[in-house]
Amino acid sequence: MKALVKVFALLVVLGLVGSAEAKKEAGDKAAAAPKVKPLRGVVKSVDGTNVTVTVKVSKEESKDVVVATDDKTEVTVDGQAAKVADLKAGLHVAVLPPEGTATKIAARTAVARPKKEAAPKG
Repeated sequence: MKALVKVFALLVVLGLVGSAEAKKEAGDKAAAAPKVKPLRGVVKSVDGTNVTVTVKVSKEESKDVVVATDDKTEVTVDGQAAKVADLKAGLHVAVLPPEGTATKIAARTAVARPKKEAAPKG
């Protein structure tokens, strides 16, 4: 009976070590995958399945990017499920992936910006 308890304890320890190694490997894979930055800008127009987004290149310069969509593109407006046709000029969008056919477009009616506090005079 004692031998059986020892074998059981050994199996539990090996299971915990294996589980920890699996989590470590999963974490390593996640860390190795590069994060993709979304294309961010403002909707200029929607023409069928194409959305034209104005993207700031610098403080003085902007460029228009045509984003292709398809029936698999997930669209949200202010967190609510929507369709490409629901996108209107002026909406702020984040598009994934930044190139090729969009898989996700998240739109907001306004961009929340922190208020600047007045600097103390003195």
